[in-house]
Amino acid sequence: MTARWQRLAHEIVEKSGGTKNLALIGIRRRGVPLALRIAQAMRGIDGVEVPVGTLDITLYRDDLSKVAPQAVLQSSTLRLAWMV
Repeated sequence: MTARWQRLAHEIVEKSGGTKNLALIGIRRRGVPLALRIAQAMRGIDGVEVPVGTLDITLYRDDLSKVAPQAVLQSSTLRLAWMV
C-alpha cells in the first residue's frame, strides 16, 4: 500500500509544479486520514511539510436525514499561511 501512496503523492506534486503553494484538505471522516497519508508521502519526496486541513461537510450531505436525526458538526481547520 505504501507504494500507492508514494505514486499518488508524486503525481500530485508533479501536476502542481512542486509543493510550494500546495495544501491538502481532507473531508471529515475518512478523507482526513487519506490526506495525512498523502502528506506524509509528500514529505518523503522533497522534505517539505505540506499543510493538511480538515473540512466538515455534514450540513451539505445529500444523505443527512439517513445518517442521523440530528446533525453533529465538527470543526473545520483551514489555517494556511498563504490564504491570509
